[in-house]
Amino acid sequence: MTLQKKSLAKLHRKLEILEQTGPDFAPGLLKGTKAPHIDKIKIEGRVSYAVLVCRGPISMQEELTLLLAAQEHDRKLPPGSEQSAEDRRLEVRDKPLERRVFMSTYRDRLVKALQDEDYRYAYDEEFANSRMATQIKVIREQREGMTQARLAEMSGMRQSRISALENVDYSAWSISTLRRLARSLGVRLSFKFESWGELLSEVETFSREGLQRSDFEQDSAFGELEPTIAANPRLGEFKPHQSQGDEIQEMARLGVEYGIAGSQNR
Repeated sequence: MTLQKKSLAKLHRKLEILEQTGPDFAPGLLKGTKAPHIDKIKIEGRVSYAVLVCRGPISMQEELTLLLAAQEHDRKLPPGSEQSAEDRRLEVRDKPLERRVFMSTYRDRLVKALQDEDYRYAYDEEFANSRMATQIKVIREQREGMTQARLAEMSGMRQSRISALENVDYSAWSISTLRRLARSLGVRLSFKFESWGELLSEVETFSREGLQRSDFEQDSAFGELEPTIAANPRLGEFKPHQSQGDEIQEMARLGVEYGIAGSQNR
């Protein structure tokens, strides 16, 4: 089974999140199947795929084992897929040391994969989507008592809409929606172009701590302001006892120094 680059990038991104943070951090990573011990990673696209996985076999909390991949038809797995996955799960459970374990880090794999331009842009799109969805959830949970329903009310949306926005598969972002969410969460929305090296750093810091942001009131950059004007050696010291004439001369001097329109150097 050969995946298109966009589908491959989506799969790689989901596997990275699972490797970094586990299955319960980012919403929408795993979906259940009819088999009680089998979950699937869904890859939506022109063709839909599913990678069937199970937890364990050694650590049920920290490990996932990839069992098989299948192409879905009408959102359904091919007949027998779940039973085949269950058979492999039992085999892995009985012979856990025979698993093939990924030895390279996701950074090494990503650096190599990003050499392909089409894959590079497809992966960046998937990373941006998953990061935004997860960060909304993380910052919301950072705010004490802020449920999806409360965020929806503050942003003028339905709770189901917030649930959809917090899913890693969401991709139909709009600037107006993000601005409403930013205001409700007490943060600012940033738009900027970046070099590709920044992507590696962002991938590596994808964690709860890396995604959390303080609101304005808790931001250390905006602590309690001093009641007096701070000294600045370039501007000179504020002297409240200056006469009006002295103040005018000082303002004129600054106008000359900084080239302010209407000053003496014009």
